[in-house]
Amino acid sequence: MKTAGSKSGKGRADKRSSTDVSVCDALRHPIRVRILEALCDSDLSPIQFLRRGLLPPGFDFEGDDQNAVSTVSYHFKVLLEADCVVLLETVPRRGANEHIYRSKMLALHTDEDFQTMSFEQRRQISRSTLQMLIARADGAIYQGTFDKRPDRHLSWVSLELDEQGWEELRDLQAETLERAQGIKAAAIARQLKRAEGDDTPTFPATFGALAFESPPVPR
Repeated sequence: MKTAGSKSGKGRADKRSSTDVSVCDALRHPIRVRILEALCDSDLSPIQFLRRGLLPPGFDFEGDDQNAVSTVSYHFKVLLEADCVVLLETVPRRGANEHIYRSKMLALHTDEDFQTMSFEQRRQISRSTLQMLIARADGAIYQGTFDKRPDRHLSWVSLELDEQGWEELRDLQAETLERAQGIKAAAIARQLKRAEGDDTPTFPATFGALAFESPPVPR
């Protein structure tokens, strides 16, 4: 499906404090984007990140391992300070410490869960989840899989809703997510039932769904 979307009018740029930054501020460097994308799949240290060849294109340290580790470690720390990742453990390695980091990708929360949370808790969950989704999409574009299939889907639409419309949209999202979970479970079941030697191909995919109230458009 072709990309669909709409643009709103331009408004004056908001002045942000250092404690109220855009969800994309931590993603302003390609190494940090790649770190978040890699952490979607497994816990990593800066050294493991380098050994797996996960640096984005254009970053060749030409055998300068010390500079490479120092640079990547710095970007891990920036993400830690921005509360995008957590330091899972510190492992002693030959007189030095190897820091293992973990994604802050959080489990799904119900409407009831969100009702008990503060605004700041909900906002942090949204920030972390969106950062991981953006990094995962960027990784797919970089590796050439995002547009590999001509039937890939990427769309969004701008709406003007009342409360009834919002409830109907929210219910549609819930139904879609439940259906996606069912599709995932069925695919796993088919894979487990396949006879030995059946080489029916499988491939990783990502499904995302968003629904949120937008800021008012300046008029």
